[in-house]
Amino acid sequence: MYYKFILFFLFFIPSFGLLAQMPITHIYVFDFEQTDKGFRLESPMFLSGDNVKGYNNQPRFSGNALWATVQGENDKNTDIYTFNVLRKEKSRITHTPEAEYSPTPMLDGLHFSVIRVDTEGGAQRLWKYPLSQSHRGSSLFVNLKNVGYHAWLSKDKVALFTLETDTLHSLRIGDVRTQRTTKVLDHIGRCFQTDDKGLLYFTQKKAGKHLLKKLDPDKLQIYLIIQMPEGSQDYILMKDGTIVCGKGSELYKFTPGKDSDWKIFADLKGWGISNITRLAIGEKKLALVNKVK
Repeated sequence: MYYKFILFFLFFIPSFGLLAQMPITHIYVFDFEQTDKGFRLESPMFLSGDNVKGYNNQPRFSGNALWATVQGENDKNTDIYTFNVLRKEKSRITHTPEAEYSPTPMLDGLHFSVIRVDTEGGAQRLWKYPLSQSHRGSSLFVNLKNVGYHAWLSKDKVALFTLETDTLHSLRIGDVRTQRTTKVLDHIGRCFQTDDKGLLYFTQKKAGKHLLKKLDPDKLQIYLIIQMPEGSQDYILMKDGTIVCGKGSELYKFTPGKDSDWKIFADLKGWGISNITRLAIGEKKLALVNKVK
């Protein structure tokens, strides 16, 4: 079954419990703007007020809509939701027997993609659903069953995080037209970002450190940017090339060619935020995930 309904945001101070299936995570959205004097960060909205003991994660903006992966305290699986941050509405997009993760609007403007976990066997497939909700979608790579994360490079090419073994994770570039994938390198992190030049940003783990790199997917050339702060692997990319990441309650920024190292520009502990993980950037909005436990 595949449908959509509307809920209203609930805003209150949460009390925390334990979700057996998934870690407890909350999503916050701030007004966010880059100025000549730095960053303006204010007016936080707590989007997880109706699911404080659940999993609220993997945010991604598309216009005024914030896509996210959500699992309620009593739900068996994750489903995909959107939050309209202007109208303060929450919409459930999928309600299927399969678990879905990493919602990503596709570049054709007609579909969104997810990582869908089969109910039998646990295969992790790159799947697409129509935005029109006219049918249950289809697999984008019929024989690929080990996809963890993804990012679109064009309408047909996609960066893939694949689970080669339990401990070996690889970066592959796939083409949905040919159904072929090309392995680029191993030991990568979960976060992908792309810039307006079509370059892919990713991390590679070496000696316990996450190194932020970028890839030219046409030439398969890789460039080192900087080492991530200790314990951090998630980040976003601003229009001017500035990279923003979180660690604990703090937000850091690094501008290649301008900064020599990461610089702290905000501390959000006053809002009860103590463990920033994933981030998403929208039009004058910043979404972040706080991992509670």
